Amino acid sequence: MSNVSKEYESRIMLTESEYFMIVSHFMRLHPEKQFIKNINIYYDTKDYYLTKNHITLRIRIIDDNRRELTLKISHPDGDDEINDTLTKSDADSLINGGIFPNGEVKKRLLTLPYSLNDYHEITTLENTRLEIENNDHLLVIDKNIYSGITDYNLEIEANDSIMIAMMWMKEYMKQFNIAMPPEKYVGKAHRAINEVLKKN
Repeated sequence: MSNVSKEYESRIMLTESEYFMIVSHFMRLHPEKQFIKNINIYYDTKDYYLTKNHITLRIRIIDDNRRELTLKISHPDGDDEINDTLTKSDADSLINGGIFPNGEVKKRLLTLPYSLNDYHEITTLENTRLEIENNDHLLVIDKNIYSGITDYNLEIEANDSIMIAMMWMKEYMKQFNIAMPPEKYVGKAHRAINEVLKKN
């Protein structure tokens, strides 16, 4: 099953203490909430064509029982996200044999100036996520582990516009007394891939 959507996100990095403060707050309000555990496997070409063009290609294994292949194309006014739900067999064929399953992601990749054989695994990121649903947005609190690094981020995923996502981000930053980080936010995929680039 394929799904093509537009994502409107605002994101900031958190310190470890900020992360635990926010998680503790929402776990008190929503004790029934469960953390979601993801394994993200990122792909690119040898010359990092996707990364250079603000495109992310990943397999995500969710709670060890769901798998999806995602192509995410970043734009200033929101991200285009193409998701294909994978069977375990399809995911294993891609992870172990480089065989892309039929679907919207494969169709989009075939429009790019590279063969499917040119894409290979770059790095892996383990993610523990707490999601809090609201009427017009989703609050996402992430802990990420990659290349021996642990970091934390806060995301707002709005339904209708990037401006709504930014508005809610300002509200949460005010609520939890979080200062705007001095550096521009870099997505978790790019943070993980950048660590690989540093070592090459």
